Amino acid sequence: MTPAAYEARRDYMAQCEVYLEAPGRYREPDHGLLLVGSAHGPILGKKLVFDERDGQLTIATTFGSKLGPRDHRLFDPLYDVVIDLGVAFAGGISVNDNTKRPLGLSYARLKLTKMGAEGRTTLALDLSRVITGAGVGQEAAQLGDYHSLRRRDLVLRTNSHARRTRTDFLEAAAYAYRQQHEAAGINVTLEAYLNDLRWGIRLADRWHGADRGMARAAAE
Repeated sequence: MTPAAYEARRDYMAQCEVYLEAPGRYREPDHGLLLVGSAHGPILGKKLVFDERDGQLTIATTFGSKLGPRDHRLFDPLYDVVIDLGVAFAGGISVNDNTKRPLGLSYARLKLTKMGAEGRTTLALDLSRVITGAGVGQEAAQLGDYHSLRRRDLVLRTNSHARRTRTDFLEAAAYAYRQQHEAAGINVTLEAYLNDLRWGIRLADRWHGADRGMARAAAE
């Protein structure tokens, strides 16, 4: 990610925080800030689109892979910021297109590296787990169109095998920072970087309704 793109995401979060304090008093954030330097690392590009189901602005992000460009995925703006910043320094995103099933289910995963008690490990973490904050023993399942990773289309369900959490996401982001921050030229300390990620998560959970998916799952 370029330094200008990083600052644009911080400016966007700051505008969102102000707006959330008094939505009727302040105008909406400048969503164009999300498109500044949008292509970096595994992200090929973004565009602003409206979800015809509820009229909400979403971010259509296209990822790259060894097989070429993958279909876009739809994100709520602030969760898109979180994913964007999570790969600001390093990290991949893979899309597992399953063409053998009738539904063509497809899962987008972060491919990150972290350091732990057993040394350096590479992990695959579903983007849906970062967005929902799924904990140990919970899976984040998609509802409806697999292109949508909006919070409204994700539900938490019991899965005894699920282990990866937002903590893994933050630890991997910290490892990427340590490896690449000098080359990236982004003027931010590790502490400030992790605070920005946590800031984005808090804002996204507040704006996009972190409990909405749980309520839908309970009602099904």
